[in-house]
This record gives sequence, C-alpha cells and structure tokens, in this order.
Amino acid sequence: MTSQTLLLTLGVLMVLGATAYMNYDGNVSTIDHGFTADFASFIKAFDSKYDFIRSDITWSTYGGAETRPTTAPSKYPIVFIHGNSDIGAGNGGTVGWQTGFTQLIEYLQTNGGYTKADLYVTTWGPANPNMASQNSHSEKYVMTTRRFIEGVLAYTKASKVIVIGHSMGVTLARAAIIGGTYSESLFAKFTVGDPITNSIAAFFGLAGANYGLVDCTYATGLPTCSTYNGFSPSSQMLTALNSKTRREGAKVYSFWSPNDDIIKYNCIVNQKNTCIVPGSDESFQQSGYTHFDVRDKNYDYFIYQLNIRLKSFSSEGGDQHQRPQAQQFFNYANETHEQKRYNIIIFRFVIGVCLNYKQLIYQLLFNYNYFNLDTPPNTNHLQNPLYINLKLQKKGTFIEIVYPTKSSDEETIVKKRIISNFNVNPTFWITSKQEFPPSLDFENLFKTPIPDQAVRHNETFEKLEVVTNTNQKILIDVPSRPAAYSLEKLNLQGKPTLEQLFQAIPNCMDYKERDKHFKYGGYKLNYQSGYAPVEIQNRHKDPEDYSKKQHFIRQKQSQANLNLKRTCGVSYVKKSESEQKDVNHIFKKLPPLVYQCSSGCQPIAGYDEAFDNLFHNLLNGKNLIVFTLFNSQDESVLREYLLYPHLRNKISRERVMMARKFLNLWMIFQDALCLVIHYKYDENQLLRPIQLNEQDDIKQQLVDFICESEISICLLFKKSVSGRKAFLKSVGLWNEGNDNSSVCTETQREDIQTKFVISVPKVPINSNSTPQSIFQEFTHIIQQQENYVLETRSQTQIPQTQQQTHSNEKETKKKKRAKILSSTDVRKDGGASEQLINHLIKEDGNHNINTCSIRMEMYVNEEKWKSANDHNKDLLNAFIKRVEHHVTNSYLIKMMNKRFKANEKGQDYIIRRSNKIYEIQTDNVQIKQNKKSINWTSIFTPENFTNLSTFKLSKKYQPISLDILKMKELSFLKQPLYCITTRDSFAFDLITKVTKVKLGDRLVDRLDFFFEPNNCPCNFKSFLPMFPEYQVGAHAYVGYFTNEELLQMEKEIYEMELKGFDGHYLPMTAQISHAQSNHHSSVRRTKFFFGYRYMWTKCQLAEPHSKVAAGVRRDVSAPPLWMRNLITKLENDNVVPKKFINSIACNIYHDGKEGLAQHFDDAVRFKQPIFTIRVFSDCRLSFGSQFYGFCNGAFAVPLPRGCILCMEEGSYAANAIKHCVRPCDMTGKSAALILRQMHEQVTQEAIKYDEFVDLPCHMSTLSVDENAVPFGEQKRLEAELLS
Repeated sequence: MTSQTLLLTLGVLMVLGATAYMNYDGNVSTIDHGFTADFASFIKAFDSKYDFIRSDITWSTYGGAETRPTTAPSKYPIVFIHGNSDIGAGNGGTVGWQTGFTQLIEYLQTNGGYTKADLYVTTWGPANPNMASQNSHSEKYVMTTRRFIEGVLAYTKASKVIVIGHSMGVTLARAAIIGGTYSESLFAKFTVGDPITNSIAAFFGLAGANYGLVDCTYATGLPTCSTYNGFSPSSQMLTALNSKTRREGAKVYSFWSPNDDIIKYNCIVNQKNTCIVPGSDESFQQSGYTHFDVRDKNYDYFIYQLNIRLKSFSSEGGDQHQRPQAQQFFNYANETHEQKRYNIIIFRFVIGVCLNYKQLIYQLLFNYNYFNLDTPPNTNHLQNPLYINLKLQKKGTFIEIVYPTKSSDEETIVKKRIISNFNVNPTFWITSKQEFPPSLDFENLFKTPIPDQAVRHNETFEKLEVVTNTNQKILIDVPSRPAAYSLEKLNLQGKPTLEQLFQAIPNCMDYKERDKHFKYGGYKLNYQSGYAPVEIQNRHKDPEDYSKKQHFIRQKQSQANLNLKRTCGVSYVKKSESEQKDVNHIFKKLPPLVYQCSSGCQPIAGYDEAFDNLFHNLLNGKNLIVFTLFNSQDESVLREYLLYPHLRNKISRERVMMARKFLNLWMIFQDALCLVIHYKYDENQLLRPIQLNEQDDIKQQLVDFICESEISICLLFKKSVSGRKAFLKSVGLWNEGNDNSSVCTETQREDIQTKFVISVPKVPINSNSTPQSIFQEFTHIIQQQENYVLETRSQTQIPQTQQQTHSNEKETKKKKRAKILSSTDVRKDGGASEQLINHLIKEDGNHNINTCSIRMEMYVNEEKWKSANDHNKDLLNAFIKRVEHHVTNSYLIKMMNKRFKANEKGQDYIIRRSNKIYEIQTDNVQIKQNKKSINWTSIFTPENFTNLSTFKLSKKYQPISLDILKMKELSFLKQPLYCITTRDSFAFDLITKVTKVKLGDRLVDRLDFFFEPNNCPCNFKSFLPMFPEYQVGAHAYVGYFTNEELLQMEKEIYEMELKGFDGHYLPMTAQISHAQSNHHSSVRRTKFFFGYRYMWTKCQLAEPHSKVAAGVRRDVSAPPLWMRNLITKLENDNVVPKKFINSIACNIYHDGKEGLAQHFDDAVRFKQPIFTIRVFSDCRLSFGSQFYGFCNGAFAVPLPRGCILCMEEGSYAANAIKHCVRPCDMTGKSAALILRQMHEQVTQEAIKYDEFVDLPCHMSTLSVDENAVPFGEQKRLEAELLS
C-alpha cells in the first residue's frame, strides 16, 4: 500500500469511520424534518452569506416555530452541531451512521417536554463520507456554526442557548463560541470575533477530539489532519483553543468512551484524554460505547443534566412539570451517588461559594424543591444526614446547619451568616467553638461541581483583562462589581458628620452598639514593646513621626540614618543577574542595575582650584568635547550603551558630535534625550580628552575613542514638574529676603538636630559575654538614648511665634504658603535675562513649575573602579561634584538665557548658532576590539592639574543636523533647566556568598548577602554585635523547586486568581487593584490573604478600630489545600520551622507595571523570620528606596523564579530599612507567596474583635432593602470621613 493510500485510509476510516464500523439499527425517523417556514425565512435573511437551509441535502435541518416568538422561551433552546460528513437530522443518508441528532431530538420531544421550537440543527458540511479527509476547521465551517448559534439566539429571543456537539462538531462549536483568530494555512488567517460564552448556558461535548487524533500524527498532508486547523496533535487551532481560559459555556460536560472505535487508543493523545473538553465541570465515561453510541445512547444522562442538575436552564427557573423526570435518574443512580449529591449541596453553604442570600433561597426552593425546609427529608438511607433551617429576619438571613451526633441525641449547631444581597459573594462566620463533623470531606466535596447556574443566570458580567500563567493577556467575564457608594449617591453634601452619614443609609450598621462593645471589651491598643524587632524598627523610623497620630505602619523610614541623600556622583552599570531559567522564552531578562559606587568616597580637600582648571580645560574651549546623543525615555538604553561598548556606535545611530564648549550645547537639552561625553583615564591629569590626528581617518578615531572610553559624563533629560522654590534656589534666583518659611533660626535648628542624634553605643564585652547578652545590653542603651531624645524634644523651647492652637497653626501655614506663591520671589540680579525673569514671574502663584530636568552623573567601568585605589575614587567623585557646581551655579542660567532668546527669535537664530556643534557620520566604520587599558592606581597632586594639554581643530566639519532639534516645536526652549538629585541607582553593591546546602533530599544553593565593611549604611553599625561579618540579614535558597513543581504552583495560583475574580472566596480574601480603559478594566495587582489578613490601605487604617489587634483580622478564607501541602513539605525539609506559619499572603503583579511601595513587615504583627517564594518570573527586592521605590535605593536582593527568601529575625534587612518591589524589576507577570507567623497575642485579639464586635455589627446591616448599602461600603465611607 502506498503512503498516499495509507493516508487516505486513515483520513476516511479512522478519522471519520466507515459503515463497517457502525452498528446502526436502521430505524426510520418519525420527526418532522426541516425548518419551519417561519424560521427558514428568518435565518436566510439573518445572514445570506451562509447556506443554513441546505436544500441540496435531505433531512439536513430541523427546528423553528410556526410564528416567531415575541417573548423569551420558558427553557433555553438547544443547538446541535454534528460531526464530520454527518447530516444534521439525517435518516441514514449514504451510510447508516449519517443520522445526526435525529434520535436525541425524538427522545427529547417524547420524554423531555421539548418542542420543535426548542431544538435547532443545520448541516455545516458536504455530508459526503468520501470527502471526509478534506474537511477541516475552515473559516466557512466555523463561521457557519457561529452565525447559526447567533441566529437561533436572535430568533428565539432567548438570553442563552445550550450547545451539544458531536465528534468534529465539538471542536467546531468551541472555536465558534470562544472566538479569536486562527490560521488555515501559512498565509491565510481568519477572525471569528469576540467570545459568546455569556450566551451559552451549557456546552455538551460528545466524543470530541480536543487534543487531536493519534492517527493524524503522520497524516498532516490531509486537510482533516492539518497542523494549522485540523486534527494533528500539534494543530495550531486546537492548541490555541486548549490554552485559552475562556469557557465554552457556564457549564461544560464531556461524554466519552474508552472503546471509541474512531478516536481509539482509549482516547489518549500525548498523555491527555482528547475526548474531554479542557475545563469540563464533569465528564461521563460510557465503557463499551462506540463513537456513535456516545451520541445516540445517553438519553438518561441528558434528561438528568437538562432537567435536574441543570434545572436552571429554564429561563424562568424551570418548568415544574419536568420535575417528575428527576425520579428517572434517581432510580438509575445508586445510593452512594445520591448521598454524595446531597452532601455537596450542604457543603457549598458551609465553605462559602458564590451565593448571596437571595440566591440561596432560590437554590433551595426552586432547584431542589423536593428538599422541604420545614420538615427534614427522609434521610434514613444516609449515614450522616445534615439538616438546613433557613431563618429570615428583618435585618438578615441566618442558616443553621444541624448535625445529630452518633453517640447521643445531642446536636452540634454551627451558625453562619450571609452578607447583604448587594455583594456577589457570601461571608460565613463560625460563632460557636464547635468543630465541623469529621465525616465531611471538605477537599473532595469542594472540587465536585454543583449546579449553581440556577442562581447565577440573571447576574450581569463585565470584561476583565487578566494575565495568564504564560504571561498572555486575555479577556474574561466576571460578575459585575457593584458601583462604589459615595456621599453624593447618598444625597450628602460637603463633609457630613458620622451621624448624618448613617442616617442616610437605610440598613446602617449599629455603630453605637459596636463602639459600646469595643469600649467594654478590654482590647489592647499598644503593641510597641515586648519583642526586640519592634524596638529596632521604632529606632529606624523617622523621629518626626513619633508624635504624629498616624497608624504605626505608615510611619516614615528615617533617610538620615541611611546616609543616602543623593547628589551627583560616580556610578557603574552592573550586568543583570537574571536568567529567567526555564521561562526565558516567555519573559525578558531583568534590566541591568546601576550602583552609585561613590557613596563610600570621602571628601577631598585642597583640590578646588585644581578641579576648576581641569573643568575649564575639558569643557570650556581648550579641548574637544566628544559626545553622542540618542533617545532614552529612561535609563534602559543608556545602561545598554555603557555596558556594551561595541554597541555604542549603533545605539547613537552612527554619528558622533563634537563641540568646543559645554555652553554651546544649550539647544540640544531636550526631553527624552541622553547626552554622553567621553573621556579616558590619564595617568597625568586623571581625565584625557580626544587628541585627533586630522590627517588620518577621523571616523575611525572617533568610534575607537567612544568604544574605548572608560569614563563618561552623562546627562539624561526629561520633562518634569519641579517645586518652584527648589528650582529657584538651585539656580541662585530665590530672593532670600522673602523667605519666611522657616520659623526657627539656623542656629536653633542645628542645636535641636544635634540633641536628637542617637549615637552608636559602646557595649562592654568580657569573657562571659554572649551574643544574646550583648544584644540585650545594646538594646537597653539604645532605649535610654531614645528616651533622652523624646525628653529633650519635649523640653526644647519653641519660639513664641509657634506657640498657638492647632487650628491657628494651620491658618498660619496657609498664609505663609500663600505669601510664597503670590509674591515676586525671583531675584532680578541673579544673571537671568529679561525673558527668563518674565517667564518665572508669569509662573507666580503656582507651587510647581514645568522644567526640563537634568540627571547628571559620571559613569565608569565596574572592573576598573573596583581595582582602583581609594585616592583615584575620591578624586573622580570630587571632580564630578565640582562639575555639577559649575553647571548649576553658572552655566544653567546662561543656557536658559540663550534658550529663551532663541524661542523669541525663532528658527533662523538657532540655525546660525548650530555651527558650533559638529556632527560626524560614523557609518561603515569597523568596531575594533578594545585595547587593554592601564590600571587606575596613579597618585595625583594639585600640581598635576596646572599645565594641561590643549587641542584645536584645523578643519571645519559639518554642523549638527537639524533633525535632532524639534524645529517645529520650539516651546521646549521655554522649559527651565533643573539639575535633579534623584538617581535610579543603588548605593551598596552587596557581596554574595554561595554555598551548597541540603534541604530534605535536595541539594540547593544558599545565597547570603553582605555589605562591604568600608561601605555600608551608617545605621548598620548597631547590628554588628549580632552580625559581625556585615550580613544584611537575608538569605535565599535557589534550586529547591523543580520546574514541574513551579509550573504546577503557578497553575494553582492562576486558578486561584480566577476564583477570586469570580467571588469564590470570602470578601476580604482577594483585594484587587484595577486599571480602567475605554472598554474594560484590567487587573494590575491582586493581594490574597489566607488564614489572617492585615489592614494596609490608607482607607482601612482610617477605620475607627484599626489599631485593635495591630490591624489584624481573620475574616478571610483558609489556605487552599495546595498551600497547606506546600507548607507541610517546607516544614518536613526544614526550610521553615514546624507549626510556625499561620498566615499566607500572595501578591500577584499581573503585568509587572505596578509594584509595591516601600514598607516594613511590621514586627508588631509578624514574628520573624519571614519567608517569600517567588514564582512566574525573576524579580528583585529593593531596600531603602524613595518615591514609591523608583530611585535612591540602598541595595537590591535578586529573587530568581522559584527562590525562597528568608528575612532573618532581628536583622538589618527585616527591621532597619524598608523594602519594596519596583515595576522596573519585573518584565511581566510575577508573584510572591509570603509565609509569616502573626503573633499569638495579636491573633487572639483579632478573633475576639471579629466575633464580638465586627460580626454583630456586620449582621446588623443585613437587609432585603434594594437600597441597602453593603457593610464593606459602609466601613469605607466611615473611614473616608475620619481620615
């Protein structure tokens, strides 16, 4: 047999099945085939592009009413999609199996109460078995299916339909419903459209090939087996369908047989069951059934699904005349199955899935009306019956679940409550000390589907953009969020009192009773002592915050203690440590980091005049300034430019600039540009400019110079908004005579600050000293100093002008601020031109001013810097600071004068002066290998900078091209220039020590991080007794998890997200941060809490009792099973202490564009150590950063995917410096599992508060009033008034 014949045989016999494989009984159909005339007329007009009527095939169609319905039907219509070469409602056709859904239609009409107006089918293909191998999921067949479903929806006026597909009809219908774009060939694509999942009540997949067919593996030359849109196991269309999280319907069921004679191989393809639709709620196996038996012999199951388990498929809640059909299934099912179903019903209430109290009543009364609420059902055949008693009260709904114990007639009653009907999901609270009956299998019952569609088909949905576990953005449907309540919505104006607020709420919380319970509850509010890390953290918070009445977790970090006040300095770029191991095909590597390595340099005296000479020699006309210019919205391009010298010519677009004076560069200071001036190290004068030989190749010399340059002065320009006063002071234009903002004199201020300095204590050490005793003595001395500071502060004499009442102080501040903003504070004698002064005066009254900010920095080669002696380092640092001094104090004013004049004169003025900047095209230049440079070990004296070399050009060169200048938008010249002090860099480059350790049976890398002894934060000195080797106090385990384990964990987290969006967990479990676009909202960050949660947002911390239990609450769901299993594994392998973790938080950064602001893991709440597991992709943890963590950082710790980070107890990293997650340290989806222990005294207070204060208050808000305001919204409104 030839290979072609073999392929055809596989295509026809195996993929489709021939008559010889079928057992058709030859019965003649009795149904009235064809569309009704009314429906035929409608569907033809609905979309004439596709032939739905199929007059060329006998018995090809079925369905329709005599006259088109005017209202929605009592039950959802059913649409059937047949298989390859089949006929929609056939009667035998060419071969016996071409009967389509005839038998099922007959059965549903006879036994299910359905009519022709409820059942619809057409024939989408040629219905010719000889053409079976030529049929694929083509645009024609997919769109025919799609438009037919939409046509039935339009004709019947139903909100949803049920879709039943068989064989190839399963995957055709899936593509039609889910939508998207697919390929038919390498060059042909088609788009189906948006998903119509919301219009599909249920999807039944009968014997489909969802993962392809084994027999198509090597028959890809046939259209049916195509790798684009056929049944090849590697089919692009099937892969796309199976990777999407979009469901085919609200409920999805799969029916299959391991004896399928067409699909064969027990339905296994690549170790997956190809007959089960991915994400099915349930799958039903019928052993012994053939491919067409699955289609024709499932009547009992269909009746059960349509009438009992899916009773909700009736648009009005179900026709009661269908209820007797339930008995048919009950007789069919065994006792164990019924018992399991019964327990599932109860359990959905126990564990709290998406049901509010109205939905609960509907579920019980309509979907299970054989369940009598007044009299418990006859459950003698059940081993452990559960009874439900539903109580309706004026302000709430209660459920009692009564469980009779086996040993006696005593009853264990577990009371639950459900929140207001305005919230999508319920909250259940256990108010008794009783435990749940041990016979209830929480995990297995939780995983079993339940027909909750009955209570959800009237819900509204909205589009939500989420990021999958493969970093793909998709849109899903989630229950619509209720609109946030506002004071305006409650008809309240201005700032009402709390009493007025609650009077406007119809179901207001009983806040007076709440406060009464709280007052007599004896709750502890002060947790500031008793645990050493608490005391450490307090010492490193801003002393100014000690007397403020804000929540302790929002107190600022003392930047003074970090010696991190940034200014211009010397930095180097460090290559990225990120590998994105196993996911580098999904995520980009993290960007390189910048370290301002001069943070440890010492001031150097006696060199000011020498550096002035060097400055004028390099930048004021005595030598050439060689520089490049390129676009850079941030520092990412600049870092690449500095890190890879061989790419510099390419990044600068193959052109190098030259100028004689720095002052001449005024016209190219523009937003989003980066200017890099290049130098080499010189043994005689520290920095050496280029010395051109104009007789040789100028291009080659310039490219060689910039590629070999080890030292660069970089200026990054960005449009920004700056403080007006700070700007005027920076350029010497602030009128000091009008500066009344300071009440204390400088002498008074310095005296006060001196008294508030906490020095590093000297602890006596003897032979009997231990680390613990040293630390205790050290803590005692520090506490004494802190008490002295606070006492001194209280005794400090404040000037008489400041001794006013609190309200008068506020008024005084407002008046002072108004004076600063309204007066003319610009100096007229500061060297500014008339145009510049007029612009600044025009800006009077504005607190801020639009500027072109300049970030000036010297960059060096990392290797050279680390090998240089301290003398060279100090000189380079001192020189760049001298450069900044000259630029800010003299050059910026002159440059702004020129810019404002040019803006007034116009383009011709700029063109005439552009000839002072030369541009050399450096295309087609060979990039040579860098020469070996000299070491930076020379010793310099001021005399080295007296007789410096000079150079002058003898030729004229091409002026700078005008495409660099925004000639059409000269308004940029009116932006004042401002040198900023913020830096996107870190001060301390940590030393990393890697050792091999064994955790359980796994050998992993342990990473420990250390400061350099001569370059560490000044407040680290107090930690030396406990960390004498300068340990940061954080270590990480890398390589503990396998890639397969990480993939499974990431899958669990993604499924957890989807459940959170769907309201699956208790309300405060998932706290979601949204970003709104024109058509939908997207998720930026989600924070999950399990076990216990803590209050962290500004609004939450403003609640009246936010300090109770240190802001800890227990109104969240318990950790899922996979989390508990993970903790057990970590405990067994000695990664975390046993019985230590009682709270798990999961921070999910969906697209990596929103990070987490700097914060302490407050020791008041958390016992240390604290563990973090990083998943999805590589990330970094930044310490000591400012401005939401974007800049001026202290140091960073790498967090590769799968690592476990431990913040050690009492350490510097955990207690003396805040940490954050910067958006720039993520390249896509990232998540952290944070494993912590909350102090027992805190959790006990949380339990007490929740049970006796918060719970009764919450229950007092339960109401059936349609205008009721949810409890959570009431708390938010109250907090907004109090904040």
